Amino acid sequence: MPEASKNHPPAKLPTLIASIERQFADIAKRVGNDLKLARDEQSTAHSSFISYPLFDHENKNLSEDLLTEMKLKIVDLEKLAHYRSVHKIMENNFCRMIFDPYLDFSATPPRRCLRLTIDGW
Repeated sequence: MPEASKNHPPAKLPTLIASIERQFADIAKRVGNDLKLARDEQSTAHSSFISYPLFDHENKNLSEDLLTEMKLKIVDLEKLAHYRSVHKIMENNFCRMIFDPYLDFSATPPRRCLRLTIDGW
């Protein structure tokens, strides 16, 4: 993993990575059920996609700016063990999984943040 920038002490990088990894672990635990509900046309949760917002180590929306400041790239997140677990579940269910940027209008000025989006059924 890359080193932290001057704006963020090195200790925050492992904390951020651990926070993101925990979120992927939580997604891996629940995505099978979420996928079943999303596919079930009789369910109130029926949808054509599932999105999981990602958060930083301070429980704020995970911004692309923070990743840039911490010198993290999407490819670094894709190397995390629990990300790979979610990815494997999606492959087994013939679904697609992407990092999906969105604008967080609760921030001033609005900033680009990331969520994990699953679709393809």
